[in-house]
Amino acid sequence: MKRFLVVLLALGLLFGMGFLMAGCEPEEPVEDPEEVDPVDEPEEPVDPEETFEWRHQVAYGEADLEYVALDSFFDEIYDRTDGRLEITAYPAGTIVPEEEQLEAVERGVIDVSHAYGGYFRDVVPVADIEGGLAGQWPGFGYTEDAEHMLYEFEDGALAELFREAYREQGGVYYLGSHSYSGYPVINSVEPIETLDDMRGMIVRATGAWVDLLEEAGVSTTFVPGAEMYTELSLGTIDAATWSVDGFIDYAWYEVAPYIHIPTISAHSKSHMKINLDSWNALPEDIQQIVHEVYREVYIPELYALYETQWEEIYEREEELGYTVVDHTEVVEELRDLATDVIWGEVEDRDDYTREAIEIINRWYEEHDEGDFKP
Repeated sequence: MKRFLVVLLALGLLFGMGFLMAGCEPEEPVEDPEEVDPVDEPEEPVDPEETFEWRHQVAYGEADLEYVALDSFFDEIYDRTDGRLEITAYPAGTIVPEEEQLEAVERGVIDVSHAYGGYFRDVVPVADIEGGLAGQWPGFGYTEDAEHMLYEFEDGALAELFREAYREQGGVYYLGSHSYSGYPVINSVEPIETLDDMRGMIVRATGAWVDLLEEAGVSTTFVPGAEMYTELSLGTIDAATWSVDGFIDYAWYEVAPYIHIPTISAHSKSHMKINLDSWNALPEDIQQIVHEVYREVYIPELYALYETQWEEIYEREEELGYTVVDHTEVVEELRDLATDVIWGEVEDRDDYTREAIEIINRWYEEHDEGDFKP
């Protein structure tokens, strides 16, 4: 009997406690305010009617064909966007020195940097390949193969690789690259027919061309394009590498009356890169228009201007009193040196350079041309 009563009392006690507990909601634990995850703010929708104004600095002067060709590029973007994107060009050094344009566009000092990638290879090592190693871009006198390699082969794998590298290492959006024809065009105060002739000179050069010339025993230095006339006339430099347009358009023939052919490469390329905030602020339709106009208008119109410039070089030799020098021997020696030394050094810099060379070699293999090293 006692055992029975004890059991009843125990059951009653348990029932009562359960009833009380059921009637009370447990308190929520209070988190440390520092440990509470912040609420993600929703992204503000892009206003499709908003207008944008960009500052676009070019690493070259107003006489340069890359600058000249911007007029139709900007006008077409303005028209296709119904005036929603207006871009203003600034020549080299107007806002920042050209060699500082990558940092300037990353910080938003300018919206677009238009330059040769080799200026920034210490930050983005694959920039030397993006600009073009000796013999890399195919097709003397036409751009179709070089454009296919960059924008179309393997669904644009090479362009996407460059875009990722510039974003991750430079903090900018890579729009693309465009050819300024054969490179380097060497202008000099004395004719260059052998490498020994160059070894006694100081040559203005940039990017991987510095590595190549110095490997050949040639002294190099960097001089901004806007200062090259003065430096050549003063004898600070004896020769300079540039695209074909500088010789006449910048009047370098007056102080360096020798221009040399052929070039080592069929193409070298400049690029356009954009501040990430400026790019991401654009509605998708404007982003698409910028890409389309760059490929459809700027790239082909610019290359056509360079081809015309080559014709002018040959036509005006007697009139302007300069000399076109055949330095095929120099070109062959430098191409061999690039094959043996420079390409391997550039390829081994990081994962982006290695992958870029792999893509380029696959392009050449698919086009039955072996790898790109001649």
